[in-house]
Amino acid sequence: MASIVISYRRDDTSDITGRIHDRLRGYYGKDAVFRDIENIPPGIDFRQHIRETLLRAKVLLAVMGPRWLGPRQDGQLRIAAADDPVRIEIETALQIGLPLIPVLVGGAVMPKAEEIPQSLGNFAFLNAFVVDPGRDFHHNVDRLIAHVNAIAFGPLARLKLGARRSKGLLAVASLTAAVLVAAWFGLSEHGKSSIRDAIFGRAGAVGDVDVIAFKVPPEKTELDFLRYKIERNFVDLFADANLRVRSALTTNQTLARSHSTVDGRITENASGWIMVSVELRDAGDRIVGSSQIEGARAELEEIYKVIPEALMYGMGVDPQTLKKNRAANPPTRSIEAYAQFLEARRQVHARRFDAAERHLRRSIEIAPDFAMAYWAIGEIKRLTGDNEQAAKWHGEAASRNPDHPRLSIEPASESQPVPALLMQANDERPRARRRRHLPGREAFLVRDRSAYLDLRHGEIPRQGRATVGLRRQ
Repeated sequence: MASIVISYRRDDTSDITGRIHDRLRGYYGKDAVFRDIENIPPGIDFRQHIRETLLRAKVLLAVMGPRWLGPRQDGQLRIAAADDPVRIEIETALQIGLPLIPVLVGGAVMPKAEEIPQSLGNFAFLNAFVVDPGRDFHHNVDRLIAHVNAIAFGPLARLKLGARRSKGLLAVASLTAAVLVAAWFGLSEHGKSSIRDAIFGRAGAVGDVDVIAFKVPPEKTELDFLRYKIERNFVDLFADANLRVRSALTTNQTLARSHSTVDGRITENASGWIMVSVELRDAGDRIVGSSQIEGARAELEEIYKVIPEALMYGMGVDPQTLKKNRAANPPTRSIEAYAQFLEARRQVHARRFDAAERHLRRSIEIAPDFAMAYWAIGEIKRLTGDNEQAAKWHGEAASRNPDHPRLSIEPASESQPVPALLMQANDERPRARRRRHLPGREAFLVRDRSAYLDLRHGEIPRQGRATVGLRRQ
């Protein structure tokens, strides 16, 4: 599955696009980078083909040369044509929220807003990368890779770039692995168990979950965006809870025989409202819980990042244990209202207080007795220095439920799909090896810095491993 798609005009930047493509394939792997999006099978609607390709991608690179606008002999521009593939690629990326990076080559500059169709939105104002085909080419592409890693693959993916500059560590780690495998077999079962616990957590603490592709009516292609985003954020939610996840969007396709399953569907009723339904089953195929959220498509697309968490809340299931969480006093019975509250928290984290208050007011509109939403508006007023209004909203909350739960409106950080063990690798400073004391032995973890950590799914692919070793004291 291609994670990086390259958009370009063959008569504009074919040669240097080929060089960029080769460098990216050498770094990410040959199947991770896709550039010939125009190679469409006969009889296929190329607009739908482009959309489906970009829905599966994590970033679009728009390689732009001096002729990117596509001047024609009749004086018109190809970019102005509604059926121009390059235009459709950029439009689709903007519509589905796919990260988009303009890459300028051959002395090109970003087009002016009046030179491109209005449907391309703010593309003209995006910050661009410049790649020089000369002596600075490899340095420029290294910087491009680092930026792609940061916005598309998570903060730790840049470790691989640093590892390319320290290949000698691979030989050291391989030699260490050979020595330590022998030491492993000399351990007692207690020692082996202790090391497994140190790395993977207590037995039973890590689970497997299969996120099955959500079902959407085939004629409702406009729901593909919502389907893809909800599936992707379910994967992120479970990976963030340190669960091993399998889905059509992950590189990991192996699970333990005993695993939980998340299955869902997205439908549209006669009045045009969209309903997202989900069901969680345990390893014995027993239903643990089911939930649904409904609303206008535009509203659900706006809050898609929090829909999985809201649906788990509606089931009363803890995303970390996949077991029922019997809360004695849930903040609200409305999943839709709770989803708006979760989106408000995201907006507060980004310091977009007006947007956060708008979502909270929508939450109150859905569930007028949702006391925690009133309290949260009071907290926003407090954060913005309006203590009088803060007191008013806090009073409104207390009048509805003086004992309402108080989930923080100001989360410490945005949730990231990085399991706790891998998160510790984020520190790029030199660090001592981590140790766990065992009776008569000392365990240590050697990091192979040539490893590329797939942070999105919490997996360590075959090209990199962390090695466990033992040293007698």
